[in-house]
Amino acid sequence: MQAWAARVEPSEFMNPILLKPKGDRTSQVIVLGKPVADKSADEYYQRDRWLEHVVDSALNELEKEYDYIVVKERGAAEINLFDQDIANIYCC
Repeated sequence: MQAWAARVEPSEFMNPILLKPKGDRTSQVIVLGKPVADKSADEYYQRDRWLEHVVDSALNELEKEYDYIVVKERGAAEINLFDQDIANIYCC
C-alpha cells in the first residue's frame, strides 16, 4: 500500500522480513519474498543475527534507487522484546 501511495513499484526490499501468522504462536518467516521456515515465537526470537544483515542489505538496495526512504515500524514497541525486536529497535 505504501509503494502504491508513493507511486513506485513494490519490491521485496521494502519488506525484507515478513512474519505471516499461522496460529498457535507460529509464523511463517518470509525473507525477501521467499518462505524460509515456520517458527514459533520462541524460535524466531532465538534467531541468529543474520536477519539484521538482510535488513541492512535491503536498505542498501533501496538507497541505490531512491533519494528518500520512509521506514515504518510494525506497531507499538514491545519493551519486553527490546533486545530482539528488529522492527522497532534495530537500526541500520
